[in-house]
Amino acid sequence: MNWKYKEILEAMRDGNFSNHFKNSLHGIEREGLRVNKKGEMSMAPHPEAFGAALTNPYINTDFSEAQLELITPPFKTEKKTIEFLGEIESYVQKHLKNEFIWSPSMPCILPKKESNIPLAQYGNSDIAKKKTLYREGLGHRYGRRMQTISGMHYNFSFSKDFWKDLKKKFVPEKDLQAFIDEGYMRIMRNFLRMSWLDVYLFGSSPAIDKSYIETSKRPLKKLGKRTYYAEHATSLRMSSFGYCCSTQKELEVSHNSLDEYVKDIKNAVLRPYSGYEEYGEKQINSNYLQTSREYYSPIRAKQKAGLEEDPIEELSRKGIMYLELRSGDLDPFSTCGVDIEQMYFFHILTIYLLTQSAQELSPDEQKNCARNHNKVAIYGRKKGLKLIKKNKEVELKKWGIEEIKNMLAVAQLLDEEHKTSRYSQNLNNQIQKLNDPEKTPSANILSILKKEKIEFIDFGLRRTKENSEFYKITKIPKDVEAKFLKEVKNSFKEKDLLES
Repeated sequence: MNWKYKEILEAMRDGNFSNHFKNSLHGIEREGLRVNKKGEMSMAPHPEAFGAALTNPYINTDFSEAQLELITPPFKTEKKTIEFLGEIESYVQKHLKNEFIWSPSMPCILPKKESNIPLAQYGNSDIAKKKTLYREGLGHRYGRRMQTISGMHYNFSFSKDFWKDLKKKFVPEKDLQAFIDEGYMRIMRNFLRMSWLDVYLFGSSPAIDKSYIETSKRPLKKLGKRTYYAEHATSLRMSSFGYCCSTQKELEVSHNSLDEYVKDIKNAVLRPYSGYEEYGEKQINSNYLQTSREYYSPIRAKQKAGLEEDPIEELSRKGIMYLELRSGDLDPFSTCGVDIEQMYFFHILTIYLLTQSAQELSPDEQKNCARNHNKVAIYGRKKGLKLIKKNKEVELKKWGIEEIKNMLAVAQLLDEEHKTSRYSQNLNNQIQKLNDPEKTPSANILSILKKEKIEFIDFGLRRTKENSEFYKITKIPKDVEAKFLKEVKNSFKEKDLLES
């Protein structure tokens, strides 16, 4: 699909075609640690009021028993998605006993002994035990502290009719699912090239607590008694200090076609790694990846997969259903942990990336993409910072503003379809951040820490409790409460069936 930008954008401007944008789907997965009043990680088991973590579609756990994951179904607007996430959060907050949901992405006060960080428990079925064993393996491979970092994942898909009309206009003879797969892989390649931009604009984790990292490492500095920060950091979560794996850097997962993508991930699941052999039976296997879920990337191709199904096999069999954008930090200033402005930006960006040239991504270019991503996560607000674009150095600010200005055509298209100005206004706000790094969320957080002379933990706990107070005075409609209670009961029934 080497179409020219003007051709595809012109096609999208057609009234009948652009109407498909109203049927795109948006979903959110939002993680968050349960903490006590002191900001310490909870040692209590997953509350029964939330149902069985294995089978509740809306409320489950991620790595740790204390790490909640709240999941929305897909909706046709960002607003409805955020509203549903707020409903889940409201239910959860009201059923927590003497606990809170930690607001920042970087962890709360963690146990001194890493092995005391509790692994998520799912029950006595074979599936449940395998899920916990997988997490035990992650803990040995990357450290349990790293696994407690939380974030948000934005799930996006175009409607089937969108793809049908696009195929009809450009390559009518092509198989529809093959065309869809090619389109989504095109977006993925371009997202890897530009994932640094989201990290700069919305990164909200410039500081961490000493319980996460015991000693200062360049370029981290100490602030107060227990806070470490990087002066120009945007997202330590997305940096080499955060959710990062040096072993996976050895993997070369192609994004040039779905077949190559699936093949490379499957090979990583089957390929032995001597460095993991020492963990023996404390993991599913000693291969580069225990399962395909272990592949960490800012974006992933996704297909629905049941509890007993292998996600990568389903992806291979059915093709791509949606994309999972994984670079988003939690927004500590949002009551539900997600900034709707970031969702608007992701929506614009995803469409824009489809319209751009998407040549194959060589292993060397993919490594440069990863370097850009990490560089912006640690040094993003540094004046004059330069990145690598097509093997040449370019200033972050110049590159970013150029891309945002090019995105305006897509934003205006969405504005017209939704009868609003929010998409164009969103991009105007992003240009302001590129012109003035002090307007970024990361700069705002560091400014608060320095001006008020407070620790990262104090900042996090304050935001956490303020969010909790918001939900205390927010009434849950009876039908909403009933909906979640029904899922709680159903989840226990499903879990019991798996164990029978």
